Amino acid sequence: MNRADTAVVAYNAIVLAVGYASLRPLDLTRHGSRLSRAGLAYLVGFGVLGISVALAAMVGASPTTPTVIAIAAVIVAACVIARPDSGSPETRAIAEPFGTRGRLAALAGGGVLAIASLSAVALAAKGQLYAGFWDAVDFWLPKAQAIYYGGGGIPADAWGAIKHPEYPPLLPTLDAAIFHFTGGFHPTLLPMQATLLGVAFLLAALALLDGIAPRAFSLPALALLATTPWFWWRLQTPTGDQILAYFVTGAALASVRWLVMRDGAALRLATVLLVTATLTKLEGGFMGLLLAIVVVVAGMKLHGRAGRRGLVLLATPLAIVPWRLWLAHAGIPGSSPDYKLSYLAHPGFLAGHVNRFTESTHVMLHAPFAEYASTALVLIAIAAVAVALPRTPVIAGATAAWLALAGIGLASIYWIGTLPISWYIENSVSRVGATILVAAATLTPALLSLALSGTIDEE
Repeated sequence: MNRADTAVVAYNAIVLAVGYASLRPLDLTRHGSRLSRAGLAYLVGFGVLGISVALAAMVGASPTTPTVIAIAAVIVAACVIARPDSGSPETRAIAEPFGTRGRLAALAGGGVLAIASLSAVALAAKGQLYAGFWDAVDFWLPKAQAIYYGGGGIPADAWGAIKHPEYPPLLPTLDAAIFHFTGGFHPTLLPMQATLLGVAFLLAALALLDGIAPRAFSLPALALLATTPWFWWRLQTPTGDQILAYFVTGAALASVRWLVMRDGAALRLATVLLVTATLTKLEGGFMGLLLAIVVVVAGMKLHGRAGRRGLVLLATPLAIVPWRLWLAHAGIPGSSPDYKLSYLAHPGFLAGHVNRFTESTHVMLHAPFAEYASTALVLIAIAAVAVALPRTPVIAGATAAWLALAGIGLASIYWIGTLPISWYIENSVSRVGATILVAAATLTPALLSLALSGTIDEE
């Protein structure tokens, strides 16, 4: 191993340490198996460390190696002295069905998932099949480069000269931290980091599904997602879209877990993941807000006054406020020039450009059917909602409503966009819209389990 390899290992060990420590106050130290819990720890560690380093960068602290180590040490120490987890064993809402057949299905799904994950890591290590997008070179990497070379946190002059300076800084700040660890601007390291986060997401999803879905459902579903071509080759993509999908989907899955089991740990986890999504990409804020609204309504319907605990999710979009303040202080516009939210209040403009909404909606509805694997994901997800609605109408209805609202919300952004609709269709719909597909595929085993189980009643 050379110096860069050793530094990357050390960086990832810090992320994992922060994640494992953060599981303690979140009361998640017993969720899932050891392997799936490691994925959950890495996902949480990425989020908690990313939030902390990004906030530090906003106040002038560059993500140098000593700074990242110091921040990580403070987080770990705070988690150690925080209220320890309850130590109660993980409860299960769903029994493991199907006997031998179920175990065989889980074994087959687990085998495919393991092969897909290991293959993705191996290819990332060799630098092959990197899925590059123009925006990686246009603004994601330049932002990380600016932070790495700038010193003093986020350099306002350099940042303002890069496209889309309004995007939150969590991902570029962590990328700059990796460069500081390795001692140079090495973008070739980022596909491996993106792949590790993607594999961690799959394992974290398994950990969160344990207890509300049998592995006879969850492992084959995650294997199908992992081997879907557009998901698999995007594992190496160091841009915000795929990473946003991980955290929004993780928050949605944790929210469903809370609705099903009244698991306070899952609600706390959803909060952390939504804050991470908010600071990763602008879409994270509005997708998180839509999720929060749906979850609060469903929680109060299911659990009465106890459902008010979900109101904490409504505060997660406020995580963008420090970034807005930084932009204002730096004299950088806080909104994208590609669209104007004020157009939503102008019926005349909307009526005159309704073709943008209908065309983008048409593309989003038909794009998943362009390949067999995506078609299978969509059809299974639709079937899961259909069979779950009569059995668990609140949870299934909330899931369907959030997915539909997220799609409508994206189409509305394209509706009020200033660029030609053909540009959005070519460059944005498939990547941003993929978050909805990832979420639908990951929530499918939970919905199927609730539909087939006799242990969950919505009264």
